[in-house]
Amino acid sequence: MIKKKFYRQNKYKYYNNSYIKHLEEQNILTNDLKNLIRKLTLEDLIVIKLELSNEILKGRNYSLPLWSSMTSIVQESLLRYSLSFAAYSREVYSFLGMSKNRYWDMMRKYNLFRQDDESGI
Repeated sequence: MIKKKFYRQNKYKYYNNSYIKHLEEQNILTNDLKNLIRKLTLEDLIVIKLELSNEILKGRNYSLPLWSSMTSIVQESLLRYSLSFAAYSREVYSFLGMSKNRYWDMMRKYNLFRQDDESGI
């Protein structure tokens, strides 16, 4: 009898999806831009993004709660990144150093499940 390996279908939106490849397919990200980004720190990128947003809003961004929103923005980014390479949820919460319950709470908070599976179980 031949044993068949069972591979579960991953239920995360971002599993095995490189965001870089996604942006390259849309012709938003080029090799030149990637080289420029490599030279910048994360802090530099955040400042640049905020300044560009300020230009669009013409200085009317005073009502945005940036300080209190920053934690959520970074947490969601880290979850998306870790989901892109991890095959199992245990890998994700171990990589991020969080408990299993906290992991599921964050997955629900940021709605990181596929459209066909909202349960999180």
